[in-house]
Amino acid sequence: MKVTESVALARINKMGLKPAGTTTGEGKCRGLVVSQSPAAGTRKPEGSVVKFVVQLKPCPSASPSATPSPSPARTPAP
Repeated sequence: MKVTESVALARINKMGLKPAGTTTGEGKCRGLVVSQSPAAGTRKPEGSVVKFVVQLKPCPSASPSATPSPSPARTPAP
């Protein structure tokens, strides 16, 4: 689950770690953390650095589902 930059910073600081964030792209998804190192849940000594990347490019839009072509109805042979 992706979190916002502010949530990530709060969690990192609460654990006594040092945040080191960068950004990528630009757009309406501004502020979502898309990757981090070390991974979430990894135990590190207090003062360790957590690197993360904040997405700034547009969110992918949902692609419309392809509508299947109607099958021709079979008419019974006389």
